Order: sequence, then structure tokens, then C-alpha cells
Amino acid sequence: MKLFRSRTYCHHLTLFFVGCAATVVVLFVLLITVMWGTGRIYVERANQSSNDHVRTMTRRIYGELDELMREFSVDLDLLQAVTQGNSRPAGIKLEKAVQQQPIPCYYFLTDLNGQMIHSNLLEENLDYCKSSPSFNRSMEQLQKSPSSVICAADDVLFGGGQSTICHFAVAVRQQNRAAGFLFFCIGESAVEKMLWQEPVDGVVVVDAQNRVIASTLHGVARDMQWRPDVFASRHVTEGILELNSKPFYVTRSAAGFGLEVYTFGNISTRAVSTYAAITATGALTLLALLVIFFTAKKTIYKNQQAMQNLLTAVSECQKGNISYRIPTDTFTEFQQLYDAFNEMMNQMQGLIEKNVELAERRRVMEITHLEGQFNPHFLFNLLENLKYVILMDPKEASRIVVGLSKLMRYSINYGRVEVELSTDLEYIETYLMLQKSRYGSRLECSVEVEPELLHCKVPKLLLQPLIENSIVHNAEKAEYMYVQLRGFRLDDRICFTIVDNGQGVGPGQLYELQQMLQHNSATPEHIGLYNVHRTIQLMYGEEYGITLQSVYNHGMKIQVVIPYRGGDKDV
Repeated sequence: MKLFRSRTYCHHLTLFFVGCAATVVVLFVLLITVMWGTGRIYVERANQSSNDHVRTMTRRIYGELDELMREFSVDLDLLQAVTQGNSRPAGIKLEKAVQQQPIPCYYFLTDLNGQMIHSNLLEENLDYCKSSPSFNRSMEQLQKSPSSVICAADDVLFGGGQSTICHFAVAVRQQNRAAGFLFFCIGESAVEKMLWQEPVDGVVVVDAQNRVIASTLHGVARDMQWRPDVFASRHVTEGILELNSKPFYVTRSAAGFGLEVYTFGNISTRAVSTYAAITATGALTLLALLVIFFTAKKTIYKNQQAMQNLLTAVSECQKGNISYRIPTDTFTEFQQLYDAFNEMMNQMQGLIEKNVELAERRRVMEITHLEGQFNPHFLFNLLENLKYVILMDPKEASRIVVGLSKLMRYSINYGRVEVELSTDLEYIETYLMLQKSRYGSRLECSVEVEPELLHCKVPKLLLQPLIENSIVHNAEKAEYMYVQLRGFRLDDRICFTIVDNGQGVGPGQLYELQQMLQHNSATPEHIGLYNVHRTIQLMYGEEYGITLQSVYNHGMKIQVVIPYRGGDKDV
């Protein structure tokens, strides 16, 4: 009972294999029972199915011939042939009728005295027709009953491959009196071929006089008087006869036209097949049990080892050892778990390192920004300018002071990594206002951002260092400075361009800047540019960041690409 109460995986796996072995044994017993019980049912159903098929085909073929013979008995062309000797039209009709039959048929047309008028029999076989007792009996019966159709077994062995099993005969009538006779004989080879195709051990067809007209059963030939009790050595039970010391299931049915169909299924053959199948199944079952035993033993051990490795890895992870990795070489499913765990640890370790770098980049960016914006030189110039503005335009002075306080408040707020674009643009506009108050008419700024982008999330202080870069690097070299900021959406991305009219850089320096961005090696001179690029890639991926374009003495164009994130619902 302890085994069944256990909740460990290996114990449940053991129970699973025990259940599999028990299931195999139960299925083997059920299979033997079903095979043994259905053996006779299979023979009976196959026998009955073949009997129905033979009876149906026989009834259809004989029915079509019976209908055809009745039509010919009153045909005027046949009447003209037997009374006037003009056989050509009748011959054409008879040949066409023979070609339309599903099995080969042979015919002959005689006058009232038995003289041949037309036939498709070989010349050597025509003489047999005159001496055949069976054909003569049919003629006598038709003279007495001209309107009847006679179906009887043949007693003539035609040569040249035209052997037949039975014939249909009618009188060609003139005023309800026989004027001649028409015989249609069914070919023997086609009928036997049809019977041999049946999936039974024997088929016998007998006529109304109990004479065999077709047979595939060993020891039963044509023209024999059919008596099943004579052929059988003993009567075993209802529907079963023992022939040649073998039990046969027998099905009997009437096919019409005085014909009866018997089909035989060898029960012993089926029994031998059943015994062989049971023996083979028993051997396979024993082999399956042995395979299950050894496979279960090995599988349980390997699964136990695999589970232990996974439990050890989880325990190490709980202890904070994120450098632990599970050794490989196990089942495919466990290998997938191992690989997933190892990959998760790699990603976790990389994510931690990435977050540390991202936090450091953000800290450096904001500190650098504070140092750049509020160094003594900047404040001195701003306050010096403010002294004159207060005297000349107190309202403008007030606006500068308010802007400076906003700038300081936004810069020292470390609580948020991402802000709405509209918030960052307010900061940029404040920064540009302060710079314009310093440089006056020397500085012209333009900000054009699509309205749908104003609520998108962007990294804090994303654009200001780039605008500052354009102003600071050109302030001492240009009498007139122009900086343009544009923002627009491109599919699932946001693009910002900062264009200035400064001196720009030559191809060599531009290449160095591009290599700096590619190889993650910032220089003090361009640390702001590099920090923005690296921050974007850490937050969004390597496919985003900054690209540079410049022609010496024709300014610089900086393009920033980040993913489109439409407000809080996309964060």
C-alpha cells in the first residue's frame, strides 16, 4: 500500500510500467477470446456473403436471358428464318444479343424438324446438338408448351473451347404454335472463373433435377447427382458437414429458375489460422513483457537521475547561484528542460548585467547633463544675462528664472526612466528658451513633432543631449546657429532627426564617430552622444539607436530611431 500512496515521480513511473504490463496481459486474454469466438462467425459471414453474391449474379444473368428468350420467341425475323429460311436479319440480332451478355453464350436456331438455321457454334459441335438427349427433351417440352421458357443442364461436351453448363430454350411461335426452336447455352469457363473468385472453399450450383451444373468443390463434378448427405462422412450440427474428415460450414439458397447455390467454408482452416495467430500473439506478448521489464528498469533509473539534476539546479537557483548550469546528455524532453533552464540562467545573468549597465548609463547621462547645464560657466553666463534682462524686461527675466527652476527640477528627478514625449519636449523647449536668451538672435530653433506621438513613451533626456551637442560644438565657430528637431512615425518606429548648420565633420572623423557607436567605446568628447545611443540599445535592442550623417562645412544630421510605444497601454 505504501507504493500506491507514494507521490514521488519515480514511484508513479513504476506504477505506470506495471499498469502497462498488466494491460498487455489483459489484452492478450481478450484477444484470444475474441479470436476464438469470432473464428466460426467469420467463416459463416464470409460463406453467407459469397452465397448471396453467387445467388445474385446467377439470378441476374438467368433473369436477363429469360427475358431475352421471351422476346425472341415472338420475334418476326426469327419466325421468318425458321419458316422461310431467310436467316440474315435473325443472325444479326442474335449476334448482337450474344455480344451484350456479361458472360459468353452460344446459340443455335432450328426449324420445327431440328434442322439448323443459324448458330455461332463451331461446325464440329453442331452434330452434337442433334444427338443430345437434353436438347431433344427441351424440344419435346416446347412442342407441348410453346409459351414456356426451359432452363436445363447440358449433357453435351462441346469441343474447341465452347463447353457449356446449361441452356435456355424457347419455341419461335406462330399463332401460339411452335414453328422453330432457339437455344442459348451458357459458357462453362466463364462461370467457373466467376465461382473460383469467391473467397470460400467451394461453390456448387445444381438445377431443378439436383444435377450439378457448376462446381469448385473438390470431388464434386458436373452432371453428378447432388446429394450432400452422400458426400458428407457425417452430419456434425446444423449448417455444418464433414467432408473428407474436415468440417465445412454450408450455406444453401435458391437462385430461381430451379437453381440452388451451395457454398462451403472450411472451419478447420480457420481454426489452424486462429491457433497460429494465438501462438504468435502469445510469443509477442511474452517478448513485450520482457521488453517492458528491462525498459522500465533502465528508464526509471535515467528519469530519476534526470529529475535529480533538475532539482539540484532549482535548489542552486534558490540559493542565488545564477552561474550554475545543468550538465547535458539525457532524454530529449529533459534535455529541452535543461537547455531552457540554462538559457534562462544565461538570460537572467545577461539581463542583470544589462540592467546594471543601463542604470549606470542613465546615471552617467543625468550627471553629465547636470554638469553640462549647471556648470559655473553656464550659470555665470545665464545670470550675467539675467542681470541686464531684469532691468530691461522684468517679465522676460521672470520667465528665465521659472524656466531655470523647471530645468533643475526635471534634471534631478531620478524616479522615472521613461516619460511621455510631450513631457520631454517641454523640457527641451525650456532648455532652448534659456539658450536663446543667452545667444539671442545668433540661435534659431525649430521643433516639429507629429501630434500623434506626444503621448508615446521615450527615454528621459533622450533628445536634449543631442541638441546640446549641436549648439555647444558650433557656438564658437558660427555666427548664426540653426537647429531643427523633427519627429515622425515610420510604421512601428519613431524617428527623430536633429539637423544643424554647423561646421560638421569630415569623412575620417565621421567614420571614427560611427565606429565609436558600433564598438561600444565612448570618448570623453562625445560621451553624451554615445550614452544616448547605448541607452536606446540597452532598452530596446540592437536594431535601434543613432545614425550620423555629415558633410564638412555643411552641418550634421543625427537620426534617432526607437520603437513606437503608444502610451501606457503599450508599455
